Amino acid sequence: MAFMRQSSKAKSIQWTGSNLNECKAFLGPNFICKAGTSSIIITTVKGRCLVVKGEYIIRSERSEFDIVTEARLAKTGKR
Repeated sequence: MAFMRQSSKAKSIQWTGSNLNECKAFLGPNFICKAGTSSIIITTVKGRCLVVKGEYIIRSERSEFDIVTEARLAKTGKR
């Protein structure tokens, strides 16, 4: 999925709790580990962060990662 955010093109993937391999491929070396049954830990622009089921992982054009909720995504970006 691609969307526009602050006039830059970014890609995103939603962590569903069952798409671990897709998230690992999307994140590459920024994937740290699975934490429990519904969370993963990744490296973002803010440091290591916990991603809970339902949140989106955003990759910017500069390959920087961030985490957003669906509500925040709806406010700040167009799908």
